[in-house]
Amino acid sequence: MNPDTKIYKIPVGTKQKRGMIIPVFLPFAGCPFQCIYCVQDKQSGAGNISIATALQKLENDIELFVNKISTQTQKPNKMEIAFYGGTFTALERQDLLCCLDAFKKIKNKLAQLDIKVFGRCSTRPDCLGLGKASPKTSPAKCHETKSS
Repeated sequence: MNPDTKIYKIPVGTKQKRGMIIPVFLPFAGCPFQCIYCVQDKQSGAGNISIATALQKLENDIELFVNKISTQTQKPNKMEIAFYGGTFTALERQDLLCCLDAFKKIKNKLAQLDIKVFGRCSTRPDCLGLGKASPKTSPAKCHETKSS
């Protein structure tokens, strides 16, 4: 299947409680260095893509998703936008704002369809705290941390 036309399936059963997860892969973005064990570019299959490219793919995926569910009777009531790979809270300020702006636009768009949108991101424990993004100041509901 062409990855550009991939449509995310509506989860059933126990997954329905958690909702769908739409991944946004940002391999190595914001990382102060590459950890010896980390191969995000290969694990995600995304290669080393720019944040702008990843956000454009997210926008395209959301359009496809909205078009698909508009014809369905069973619609999800929640979903997560998950920013994986890299160190989300250590992104350059402009890149972080672009990601959060995209998240906010999607959240508002899907709210019109009665779908609650939550955020998730991967980050490092040493990149949370004073002067940095934190769970209290982020619109993301959950942070996944990885140790260095």
